[in-house]
Amino acid sequence: MRPAIRGGQPIPDAKLQALYAFTQELVKTGGKPHQATADAFLAAGYTEASALQIILASAVKTLSNYTNHLFQTPVNDKFAAYKVA
Repeated sequence: MRPAIRGGQPIPDAKLQALYAFTQELVKTGGKPHQATADAFLAAGYTEASALQIILASAVKTLSNYTNHLFQTPVNDKFAAYKVA
């Protein structure tokens, strides 16, 4: 799955593709995904609780990023290849 996402390719598993599409749109739109994307996410078998878990994970990631940027936390060597300038 990771190579598909990093390579910009569709994810072969339809349920995981719906998860990815929902999450990407949620982040890109500041929490305002299109209704069709939310409907596809739910139709793929996810629940409203699943959507809330994605929102929570996004919030935690944002807090982590802000904190690391503020305090200039060094990137772990294992993740250096993924560092964004």
